[in-house]
Amino acid sequence: GLMCLDSFNPQELSNTIWAYATARVFDLGLFEKLVTVAVIKREYFDGQAVANFLWACATVGHTDERLFSALAPLIGSELDKFNEQELANIAWAYSMANVPQDLFDEDYVSALASDEKEFSGEQL
Repeated sequence: GLMCLDSFNPQELSNTIWAYATARVFDLGLFEKLVTVAVIKREYFDGQAVANFLWACATVGHTDERLFSALAPLIGSELDKFNEQELANIAWAYSMANVPQDLFDEDYVSALASDEKEFSGEQL
């Protein structure tokens, strides 16, 4: 059952929720359990796991305020561990969740734009 999710590491949690969202399959009980475990283990998530987890939740419309509120301080304090794509996905997820945060300040925008020269014309 869902209790086995307690033993998942952040990458496994992120991969699971990403796979369901990519398939556009939403199971409320599963997503609530994944969010609960992710909030508990949030400090162990790397940039890709955070971005993918938030993207997955926003994609299926599961914008649980507990998750978005719990991850905001982590994201804000560790902006340097995210690449530009992850930062863009995180910003999109927060905009879809419509959860008020002070996350998107000058430091966030600076981190997002730090390697703007690496984007091609098509990416911009």
